[in-house]
Amino acid sequence: MHIRTRDASGPRMGKTRRLPCHTPTWHAVHHGSTRLSTSTCCTHTLPSLELRAKGPTTGLQVRAPATSPWCATTATFVFAGHGSGGAVVFGVVDELLAKTGVRAEDVGVVIANSSLYSPTPSFVSLIVNRYRLRHDVVSHNLSGMGCSAGIIAIDLAKHLLQEFWTMHWRAQHGICDDGSGAPGHVRAGGEHGEHHPQRLPRQQPPHAGTVRTHRGASDRSYGCVTQEEDDAGHVGVSLSKELMSVAGEALRTNITTLGPLVLPLSEQLRFLATVVLKRVFRADVKPHIPDFTLALDHFCIHAGGRGVLDELERSLKLSAWHMEPSRMTLYRFGNTSSSSLWYELAYCEAKGRIKKGDRVWQIAFGSGFKCNSAVWKALRAVDAVAVGDAGSPWAQDVDVLPVHVPKVVPIDDDQASYKTAA
Repeated sequence: MHIRTRDASGPRMGKTRRLPCHTPTWHAVHHGSTRLSTSTCCTHTLPSLELRAKGPTTGLQVRAPATSPWCATTATFVFAGHGSGGAVVFGVVDELLAKTGVRAEDVGVVIANSSLYSPTPSFVSLIVNRYRLRHDVVSHNLSGMGCSAGIIAIDLAKHLLQEFWTMHWRAQHGICDDGSGAPGHVRAGGEHGEHHPQRLPRQQPPHAGTVRTHRGASDRSYGCVTQEEDDAGHVGVSLSKELMSVAGEALRTNITTLGPLVLPLSEQLRFLATVVLKRVFRADVKPHIPDFTLALDHFCIHAGGRGVLDELERSLKLSAWHMEPSRMTLYRFGNTSSSSLWYELAYCEAKGRIKKGDRVWQIAFGSGFKCNSAVWKALRAVDAVAVGDAGSPWAQDVDVLPVHVPKVVPIDDDQASYKTAA
């Protein structure tokens, strides 16, 4: 859920306020606004929760854990029905408003994200009704977007904030639009002067750089992840054998767009050279895989499974240190869908890895098939001790992690008895 608040006192550079668990660090300020965020996931049945609870180092966070410094809170929700889901949502929003000092009537934009569960009325309507939000609140409810929905919500919030900021700036400087699509006019001192794009402010509010790739035009990509009902009447998600191939194609398309935005010139020239040799001179050369570690310091890859992480580690030529946040998130919390990126970022913070100026690349895959990226830049260093004291989900485990996770492990007696009983 992304909540944007508008300051009743008028336009000003709003300060970053203390959000649930700890103070945001990364995208510190938006002009006259504060953005709060949470991702939700609903992929667990009650039997699966009972099984997860038996493990010594696995569990489901029902309360809102600490998250990335640009996200107020990320929570994995369990929905046995609209009522219990609402109870969890209300608890998160109550804590959010209390710790930030934001009034419900000041909320101007709400974005809710639920990977699979889509009730009627929606979660956004549930929040609007509970907190009696304004009648003109801009609300968006994202459902069915899969494990990449968190970045989609970030991208939507980014564009909404840019739009509101531009509209506010134009209104503040007396620039109007006559509705014809032509440039408006500046009215000052009774004179009319044409408005040129050069007069718009050059410095925009800070935000994440996002790149979204959608391969849904391909039937093979579209059908590789689907929600279906099996012969026993149980609804679940079906994954095709072509998933890894489809994910690789989507990733290549995504990094082709992302690369020129973040990579140093030397890497771009190497990549361009291989493309020219292959396409123009028909040379038999291997495609150059850019070294993203030259431009990015930390990697948060959706913890969808060991196979996904192994493939991306090989494709992007990442080290075990770079893959550690994703692998430990999968080990500790399992596949939490779109919220896994924020657990991984919280891991980097808890380990004290985030320094001023560091850049983090979040990569998420989702049904459709989608591959979405977000790149963040740290505005200041993150104090690992302060993050732990603020309630990080890694506070109890950070000193013993990472641990070696074998590829094959025996099934213990408790899990075996559970499967036999089921």
